[in-house]
Amino acid sequence: MSLSEKIEHVYLTFSEYPDMNGFCTYCYDQQEIEYYRTTSLRQIEMDKGRKLLWETGDHWESAAAIKHYLPRILEILYPPYLVEQLYPNHLLETLQYHNFSAWPEHEKTAVLSLLAEAKVFFKDYGTDDWSDWDKGILRLVNPSRNLTNL
Repeated sequence: MSLSEKIEHVYLTFSEYPDMNGFCTYCYDQQEIEYYRTTSLRQIEMDKGRKLLWETGDHWESAAAIKHYLPRILEILYPPYLVEQLYPNHLLETLQYHNFSAWPEHEKTAVLSLLAEAKVFFKDYGTDDWSDWDKGILRLVNPSRNLTNL
């Protein structure tokens, strides 16, 4: 499956999640919240998408709220956008915070197939050591596993 097909698959997979209005009112003002509520997911501008990507796990109201925006968050990580995370494992930690390992299998599969592409596109983060990224993905799937000796 090509990258664009994987992105389309993520949009389809998470299309059942309506806008939950789950915004942190400390991070978002009323005008921004209205923008997200009235803008088609695929039309969210890069700066607004970056703000979603940079949001921490505890600032999302629920897993359902992040799942609504997850397709756009994931899409902007890849070409032609290449929006940077706060740090390489930020998104992985946010997903783990929302109990990714307990998500339905079809959702996990769709997300993991995109995350597996990451090394190809994220190589400009200034690190050649992707073992932390690999460990982060393993923690998503099995958060209780001891990964210190990998």
